[in-house]
Amino acid sequence: MHSIVLAATSLAAMLIAAPAQAQVVQTFVSAAGSDSNNCADVTTPCLHFQNAVNATAPGGEVVALNPADYGPITINQPITINGQGWAYVAPAAGGTAITINANSGDAVTLRGLVLDGSGATNTNGTNGIVFNSGRRLTVTNCIMQNFLDTGVGPLGRGILMQTTSGTLSFDISNTMLSNNSIGIEWQPPSGSPNAIGVIDHVTAIYANEGGTAIAFETVNAAGGYVFAVISNSVTSFNGGGISADNEFSPSTISVSIKNLTATNNFEGISARGTSNVQLGQSVITGNTYGITNNTLPNTFYTYNNNQISQNSIADITGITPTLNTLNMQ
Repeated sequence: MHSIVLAATSLAAMLIAAPAQAQVVQTFVSAAGSDSNNCADVTTPCLHFQNAVNATAPGGEVVALNPADYGPITINQPITINGQGWAYVAPAAGGTAITINANSGDAVTLRGLVLDGSGATNTNGTNGIVFNSGRRLTVTNCIMQNFLDTGVGPLGRGILMQTTSGTLSFDISNTMLSNNSIGIEWQPPSGSPNAIGVIDHVTAIYANEGGTAIAFETVNAAGGYVFAVISNSVTSFNGGGISADNEFSPSTISVSIKNLTATNNFEGISARGTSNVQLGQSVITGNTYGITNNTLPNTFYTYNNNQISQNSIADITGITPTLNTLNMQ
């Protein structure tokens, strides 16, 4: 009897000490997968992204094997989500497709995903990507569409970056944003965070409810800065094409724009406060107002190689209806 008790005690100790299933560097999801699988092989894929993320080691990758709706995701570690151009992510009503609550040193990459708020946004506003914390966000070859602002809070954003501390690096490229209240937005809810990033080969169209394609707003920030480069991109059929606004904040906004086509917007580009905007090699035409310059002092700079013409009411308007002209070097 004594030996049986000892054996049972030893077995219990072994079970307690046994580690949980180890995370792996690469995991998989499939339309034919199961969340009871370990996600660690193409023959044992999971059904939803969230289960695969939970099974992936920090710095690893989740790969979608075929077209399917893989469900919303919350990310709290460095990771790559590779949708391969066919992975669909739909939020629940009132929710977010991808929420990022990563650590201060973490990099998150989202590639080849289709994020769609259709259906869920009929009664409750949703967002595509909400980046709350982390070091780096990379979004490439993605689509964000049909996110509407029908509730309380910052909703209807295709991509919302709202860190409150540290410095965020972002790279958004080869991406389409359509029928969102705002396509891409930097809007810290508090604190003095910084951001440095690139928006390249992005098409942002049909912002609903008079929304903006790309917006940098710091009304709630106590300080900090954002420096963004926008290149080779299109904004069309929006309330605003690009907006830079620090009018009610001590934060700094600097936006360098090259090779932008802004057409059929209410405002092609607008700048307020002391936002510093530099514009080159761009076409601003067919808007109601081409450029609204409400910077004071005048911190909107343009090169001589732009085409700012044929906007229906005014090519340049605002508190300062002129631009600082820079010569080509």
